[in-house]
Amino acid sequence: MRPRKFPDPVAWLVLAWWVVPYGLAWWAQGAEARFTGVLINPLDGFSYLAKMQQGFHGAWRFRLPYTADPGPGAYLFLFHLFLGHVARWLSLPLLAVYHAARLSGAVALLAALRFFFNRVYARDPVRARRAFRWALVGSGLGGLLFPWLARVGDGPLDFWLAEAYPWLAGFANAHFPWALAAMLVLLAPGPLAPWAQAGLAAFLSLLSPFGVALALPVRMGLHLDPRRPWRVLTDR
Repeated sequence: MRPRKFPDPVAWLVLAWWVVPYGLAWWAQGAEARFTGVLINPLDGFSYLAKMQQGFHGAWRFRLPYTADPGPGAYLFLFHLFLGHVARWLSLPLLAVYHAARLSGAVALLAALRFFFNRVYARDPVRARRAFRWALVGSGLGGLLFPWLARVGDGPLDFWLAEAYPWLAGFANAHFPWALAAMLVLLAPGPLAPWAQAGLAAFLSLLSPFGVALALPVRMGLHLDPRRPWRVLTDR
């Protein structure tokens, strides 16, 4: 039995979750209220747009904008600087490029998540599909605290640690879904060309350096003993 390809109904529901709230916010804006393009963690979101603005003006080095001496700059936040360059090359608004990157990363995350579970459950397509759906919409048990969110400050991690959960990563910003997608491909058991491993690790280091610290040791373990990966988790 061959694994089912997209479209998956759960994937379509999550895609709608990633798109519809932004569309509604854009539609609801008026003369007295303008939608800024960010629905979660606006402080970080505005900083991403500020970095893109520097790239839009031609910078490849990030400089601190709110300081008396911005200095020579450094090659940091290259992903967002690059998006700013893309906006300039295509003569597009920053928000259009930002959300195009977010949604394309979200689609890449869907594909990477399916790739990962197809590798983990290579002999059981039904279990692979079930795991894909649970991983896509699930998180931890923090959701049980939902009725008491007002009493626990920022709430459980499930509702704000966007880089950890696919359903929230694709909603939050442009670089989290790309980082998770790269990490999932690196973590997937099975062969992966050396050039692909190097490229994904380099890309992940630009987006989430901590992800490299997680993915590369696992990848090294898969390389050292390719006959044993995931057996404890998947076989009974």
